[in-house]
Order: sequence, then structure tokens, then C-alpha cells
Amino acid sequence: MATQDGGCSSSIPRDAGGDRGGWTKRFVARGPRYREWAALYESLGFEVRVESFDRGDLPEECDSCGESEQGDLWTIYTRPRE
Repeated sequence: MATQDGGCSSSIPRDAGGDRGGWTKRFVARGPRYREWAALYESLGFEVRVESFDRGDLPEECDSCGESEQGDLWTIYTRPRE
């Protein structure tokens, strides 16, 4: 569902990392700006993994607003450096 400022008020579920080797799902970014977020997390000392977003993870309410179809979506994962 879109907010007044054009953002989305729906919450994309986070996972806890579990058996993913310590990776934590941070958020989903749109378009080329994901590179800036990845660089920021790296500068803070994290390892960063970026994956193409699986649209099947979106809540049902996202199907109607079209927000999920605009631009590339990327999921950013981090974990502490070893």
C-alpha cells in the first residue's frame, strides 16, 4: 500500500538468518541505490551479500498497487566479518 510520500507502508517479512551461515536480511532496496547501501554496510565492518529479490516474498496487498513491479528489487543481507 502506497503512503502519501510515495513510499510503501507494507512490511516485507524479515528472516532471522537461522541456518543461513549467520546472514541477516536487512531490507529490500530498489534500483542501483542498493550499491550505496552495500558500500555503507561494508564501511561499517560487515560482510554484504546482495541477491535479486524474490517477488514471491511480497505480502498479498502488494499485488494491487504495482509498487512491486517498478524497478529492480534487491535483498541486502549482512553478517559480521570474521
